[in-house]
Amino acid sequence: CNAVLSRDTIVIPADDHNYVPEVKEATCTDGGYTTYTCSGCADSYIADVVDALGHDIKVIEGKAPTCTETGLTAGEYCGRCDIVFVAQTTVPATGHDYEESVTAPTCTEAGYTTYTCSACGDSYTTDEVAAKGHSYNAVVTEPTCTDKGYTTYTCSVCGDSYKSDETAAKGHEYGDWYTTVEPTEITEGEERRDCAVCGAYETNVLPKLGLPEDAPQISTKNYDIMLTNADTIYAIRYVKGTYTTASEIKKAEGCVSLSASKIASFTKDGVCTLTMKDGGVYSVWVKTTEGKEYIYHADLSYMEQEVTADGVTVTVHNLYGVKDFFIAPGDYNTYSEVKANYLVNVTSAKIGTAHDFTYVVKNPGMHTVYIRYQDSNRPATILKIMLTVDEPTFNGNGLQFTVGNLKDVKVIRTAYGEYKTPGDVKRAEGQRSFAGSSRALAGKTEFTIQYRTNGLVTVAVVYHNGYQVMYYYNVEQKVPSFVQNGNTVTFGQLDDLNVIRYAEGKYTTSAQIKAAEGSKVLKSSAMIDGYITITLEPGTYTFCVQYFDESYNYYTVTVEEPEPEDPYPGYGKDYTITFDPMGGELPEGVSPVYGINYGENYLAATGIDIPVPTLEGYEFDGWYWPAYNYWLSSGDWNGGWFAVNMDVVFEAQWVEA
Repeated sequence: CNAVLSRDTIVIPADDHNYVPEVKEATCTDGGYTTYTCSGCADSYIADVVDALGHDIKVIEGKAPTCTETGLTAGEYCGRCDIVFVAQTTVPATGHDYEESVTAPTCTEAGYTTYTCSACGDSYTTDEVAAKGHSYNAVVTEPTCTDKGYTTYTCSVCGDSYKSDETAAKGHEYGDWYTTVEPTEITEGEERRDCAVCGAYETNVLPKLGLPEDAPQISTKNYDIMLTNADTIYAIRYVKGTYTTASEIKKAEGCVSLSASKIASFTKDGVCTLTMKDGGVYSVWVKTTEGKEYIYHADLSYMEQEVTADGVTVTVHNLYGVKDFFIAPGDYNTYSEVKANYLVNVTSAKIGTAHDFTYVVKNPGMHTVYIRYQDSNRPATILKIMLTVDEPTFNGNGLQFTVGNLKDVKVIRTAYGEYKTPGDVKRAEGQRSFAGSSRALAGKTEFTIQYRTNGLVTVAVVYHNGYQVMYYYNVEQKVPSFVQNGNTVTFGQLDDLNVIRYAEGKYTTSAQIKAAEGSKVLKSSAMIDGYITITLEPGTYTFCVQYFDESYNYYTVTVEEPEPEDPYPGYGKDYTITFDPMGGELPEGVSPVYGINYGENYLAATGIDIPVPTLEGYEFDGWYWPAYNYWLSSGDWNGGWFAVNMDVVFEAQWVEA
């Protein structure tokens, strides 16, 4: 029916503009701005206006023209919009500016003119002029007795020269031979002839006249001069150097004179042997009992070296003229081998004027000595020697250490600790030394060192021949096994036992025990199967177990009065089972002795599992009953039984870890 029942008015708000910016960038000549346009109705407006940027002027460097290339002027342009404000133009090349230099011709080379550009250095040559050639002058050199004659041609312009037109040497014009030095019985003479032209001369050796048969004959060996027929010699003078007369020898510095009695002291089997302090050439004057005089020259410049040894002490003999020598352990045949392995290089500075040089090496065996000489023309000498020594013997026994094979021993040193050399031992605190010449070592082939405390010791043995031996010994006091079972004590591990002393009371030394009233002593003869068992009356006792190495072990044992009501003293059982750890330790809480009845198994008797003792450096290998060759098994321990009818002692067995 189209009736209007109600009417309301609704106001719809207008939408906001959605402006989109569009930026126009500024240029060199125009400003910039942003246009904002509504995406809905296209309404727009301009904002964010900026000024024009202006031109960015850039300068283009010009280029100067060269002799052969054009140049450019400087220019300008905008680095932003590329507009050119000043254009570059071409500058023409300048061309060369040549200067001339004239080189005159020489005797052998042509002349020419050099043209060089002063701007760029370009050059070229032209206008060549021919060489002039040499202008030689001649000078004649006449021949002599020994030199040829010739003509020398020298250019007066440049000095060039050459020789030509040779003539033969004339040769000497010698006169007759005449004697300049008369020969003697022991020295050679000399004759001479002279050239009448140049004064040159020739000489010949005139032979010695020879010694008479009864004259002393001279010979040399290393530093020794030997004269025969010494019983006919009345006097001798000798000096280092070469002299030809008795007067020169007598007046020479260092001349030694020997009387007949002194000569006799140097003589054996008719030969007088004189040992010189140094090598070299010596002049010797000899006068016989008949008044005859002779002069000799003995050359000790060349010596043969020898090498000797005493143990590891090496001595090289006859060292005159030696530059140096090397000692190397081993057998070598070349310098490179010796140099690579040598122990010492002894130089002439160390040798000085000594005839011999001694050096102590470390070890025996083959050694090579390589000798070089002051005379570089003399080849090197290689000597070889085998070094042998008597090795000492060593034997440790608890607190004692015995060194054997002591022939020629110099000293034995010892100290607690580990040391590398005998010198280190000597400087150690508490060190002891025993000299080979002392009463302790003299005449003995072996020596025993007594120690008192456990620990590592170093023993150094030094021989007179330089040989040294270092030995290390771990001193360990001998200790017995000890078990007390009621009123009995049992000692084991008694190898090398000296005595067991004991007495009632408390004592601190073996001497006190020995002097005590009722003191008793047991020797190794009292051992049964390696053990000594002692039954004691009630009381307190002191035991000393003494070994031959002077290991002393003290034990204080107390035996209590037995309880009257206990028919089995100590345990109330038929028998006892004893666990001897043999130097080890039982686990905490485990007793060394338990009671056991006949037919009772071990587990029930002790109430514990099989005990496992410990010993440093060893592993436990089981319990062993030596009397019956019986090893204790876990089966017997836990459930089995062993029909004992005596006390049982199990010993711990050990193997090294």
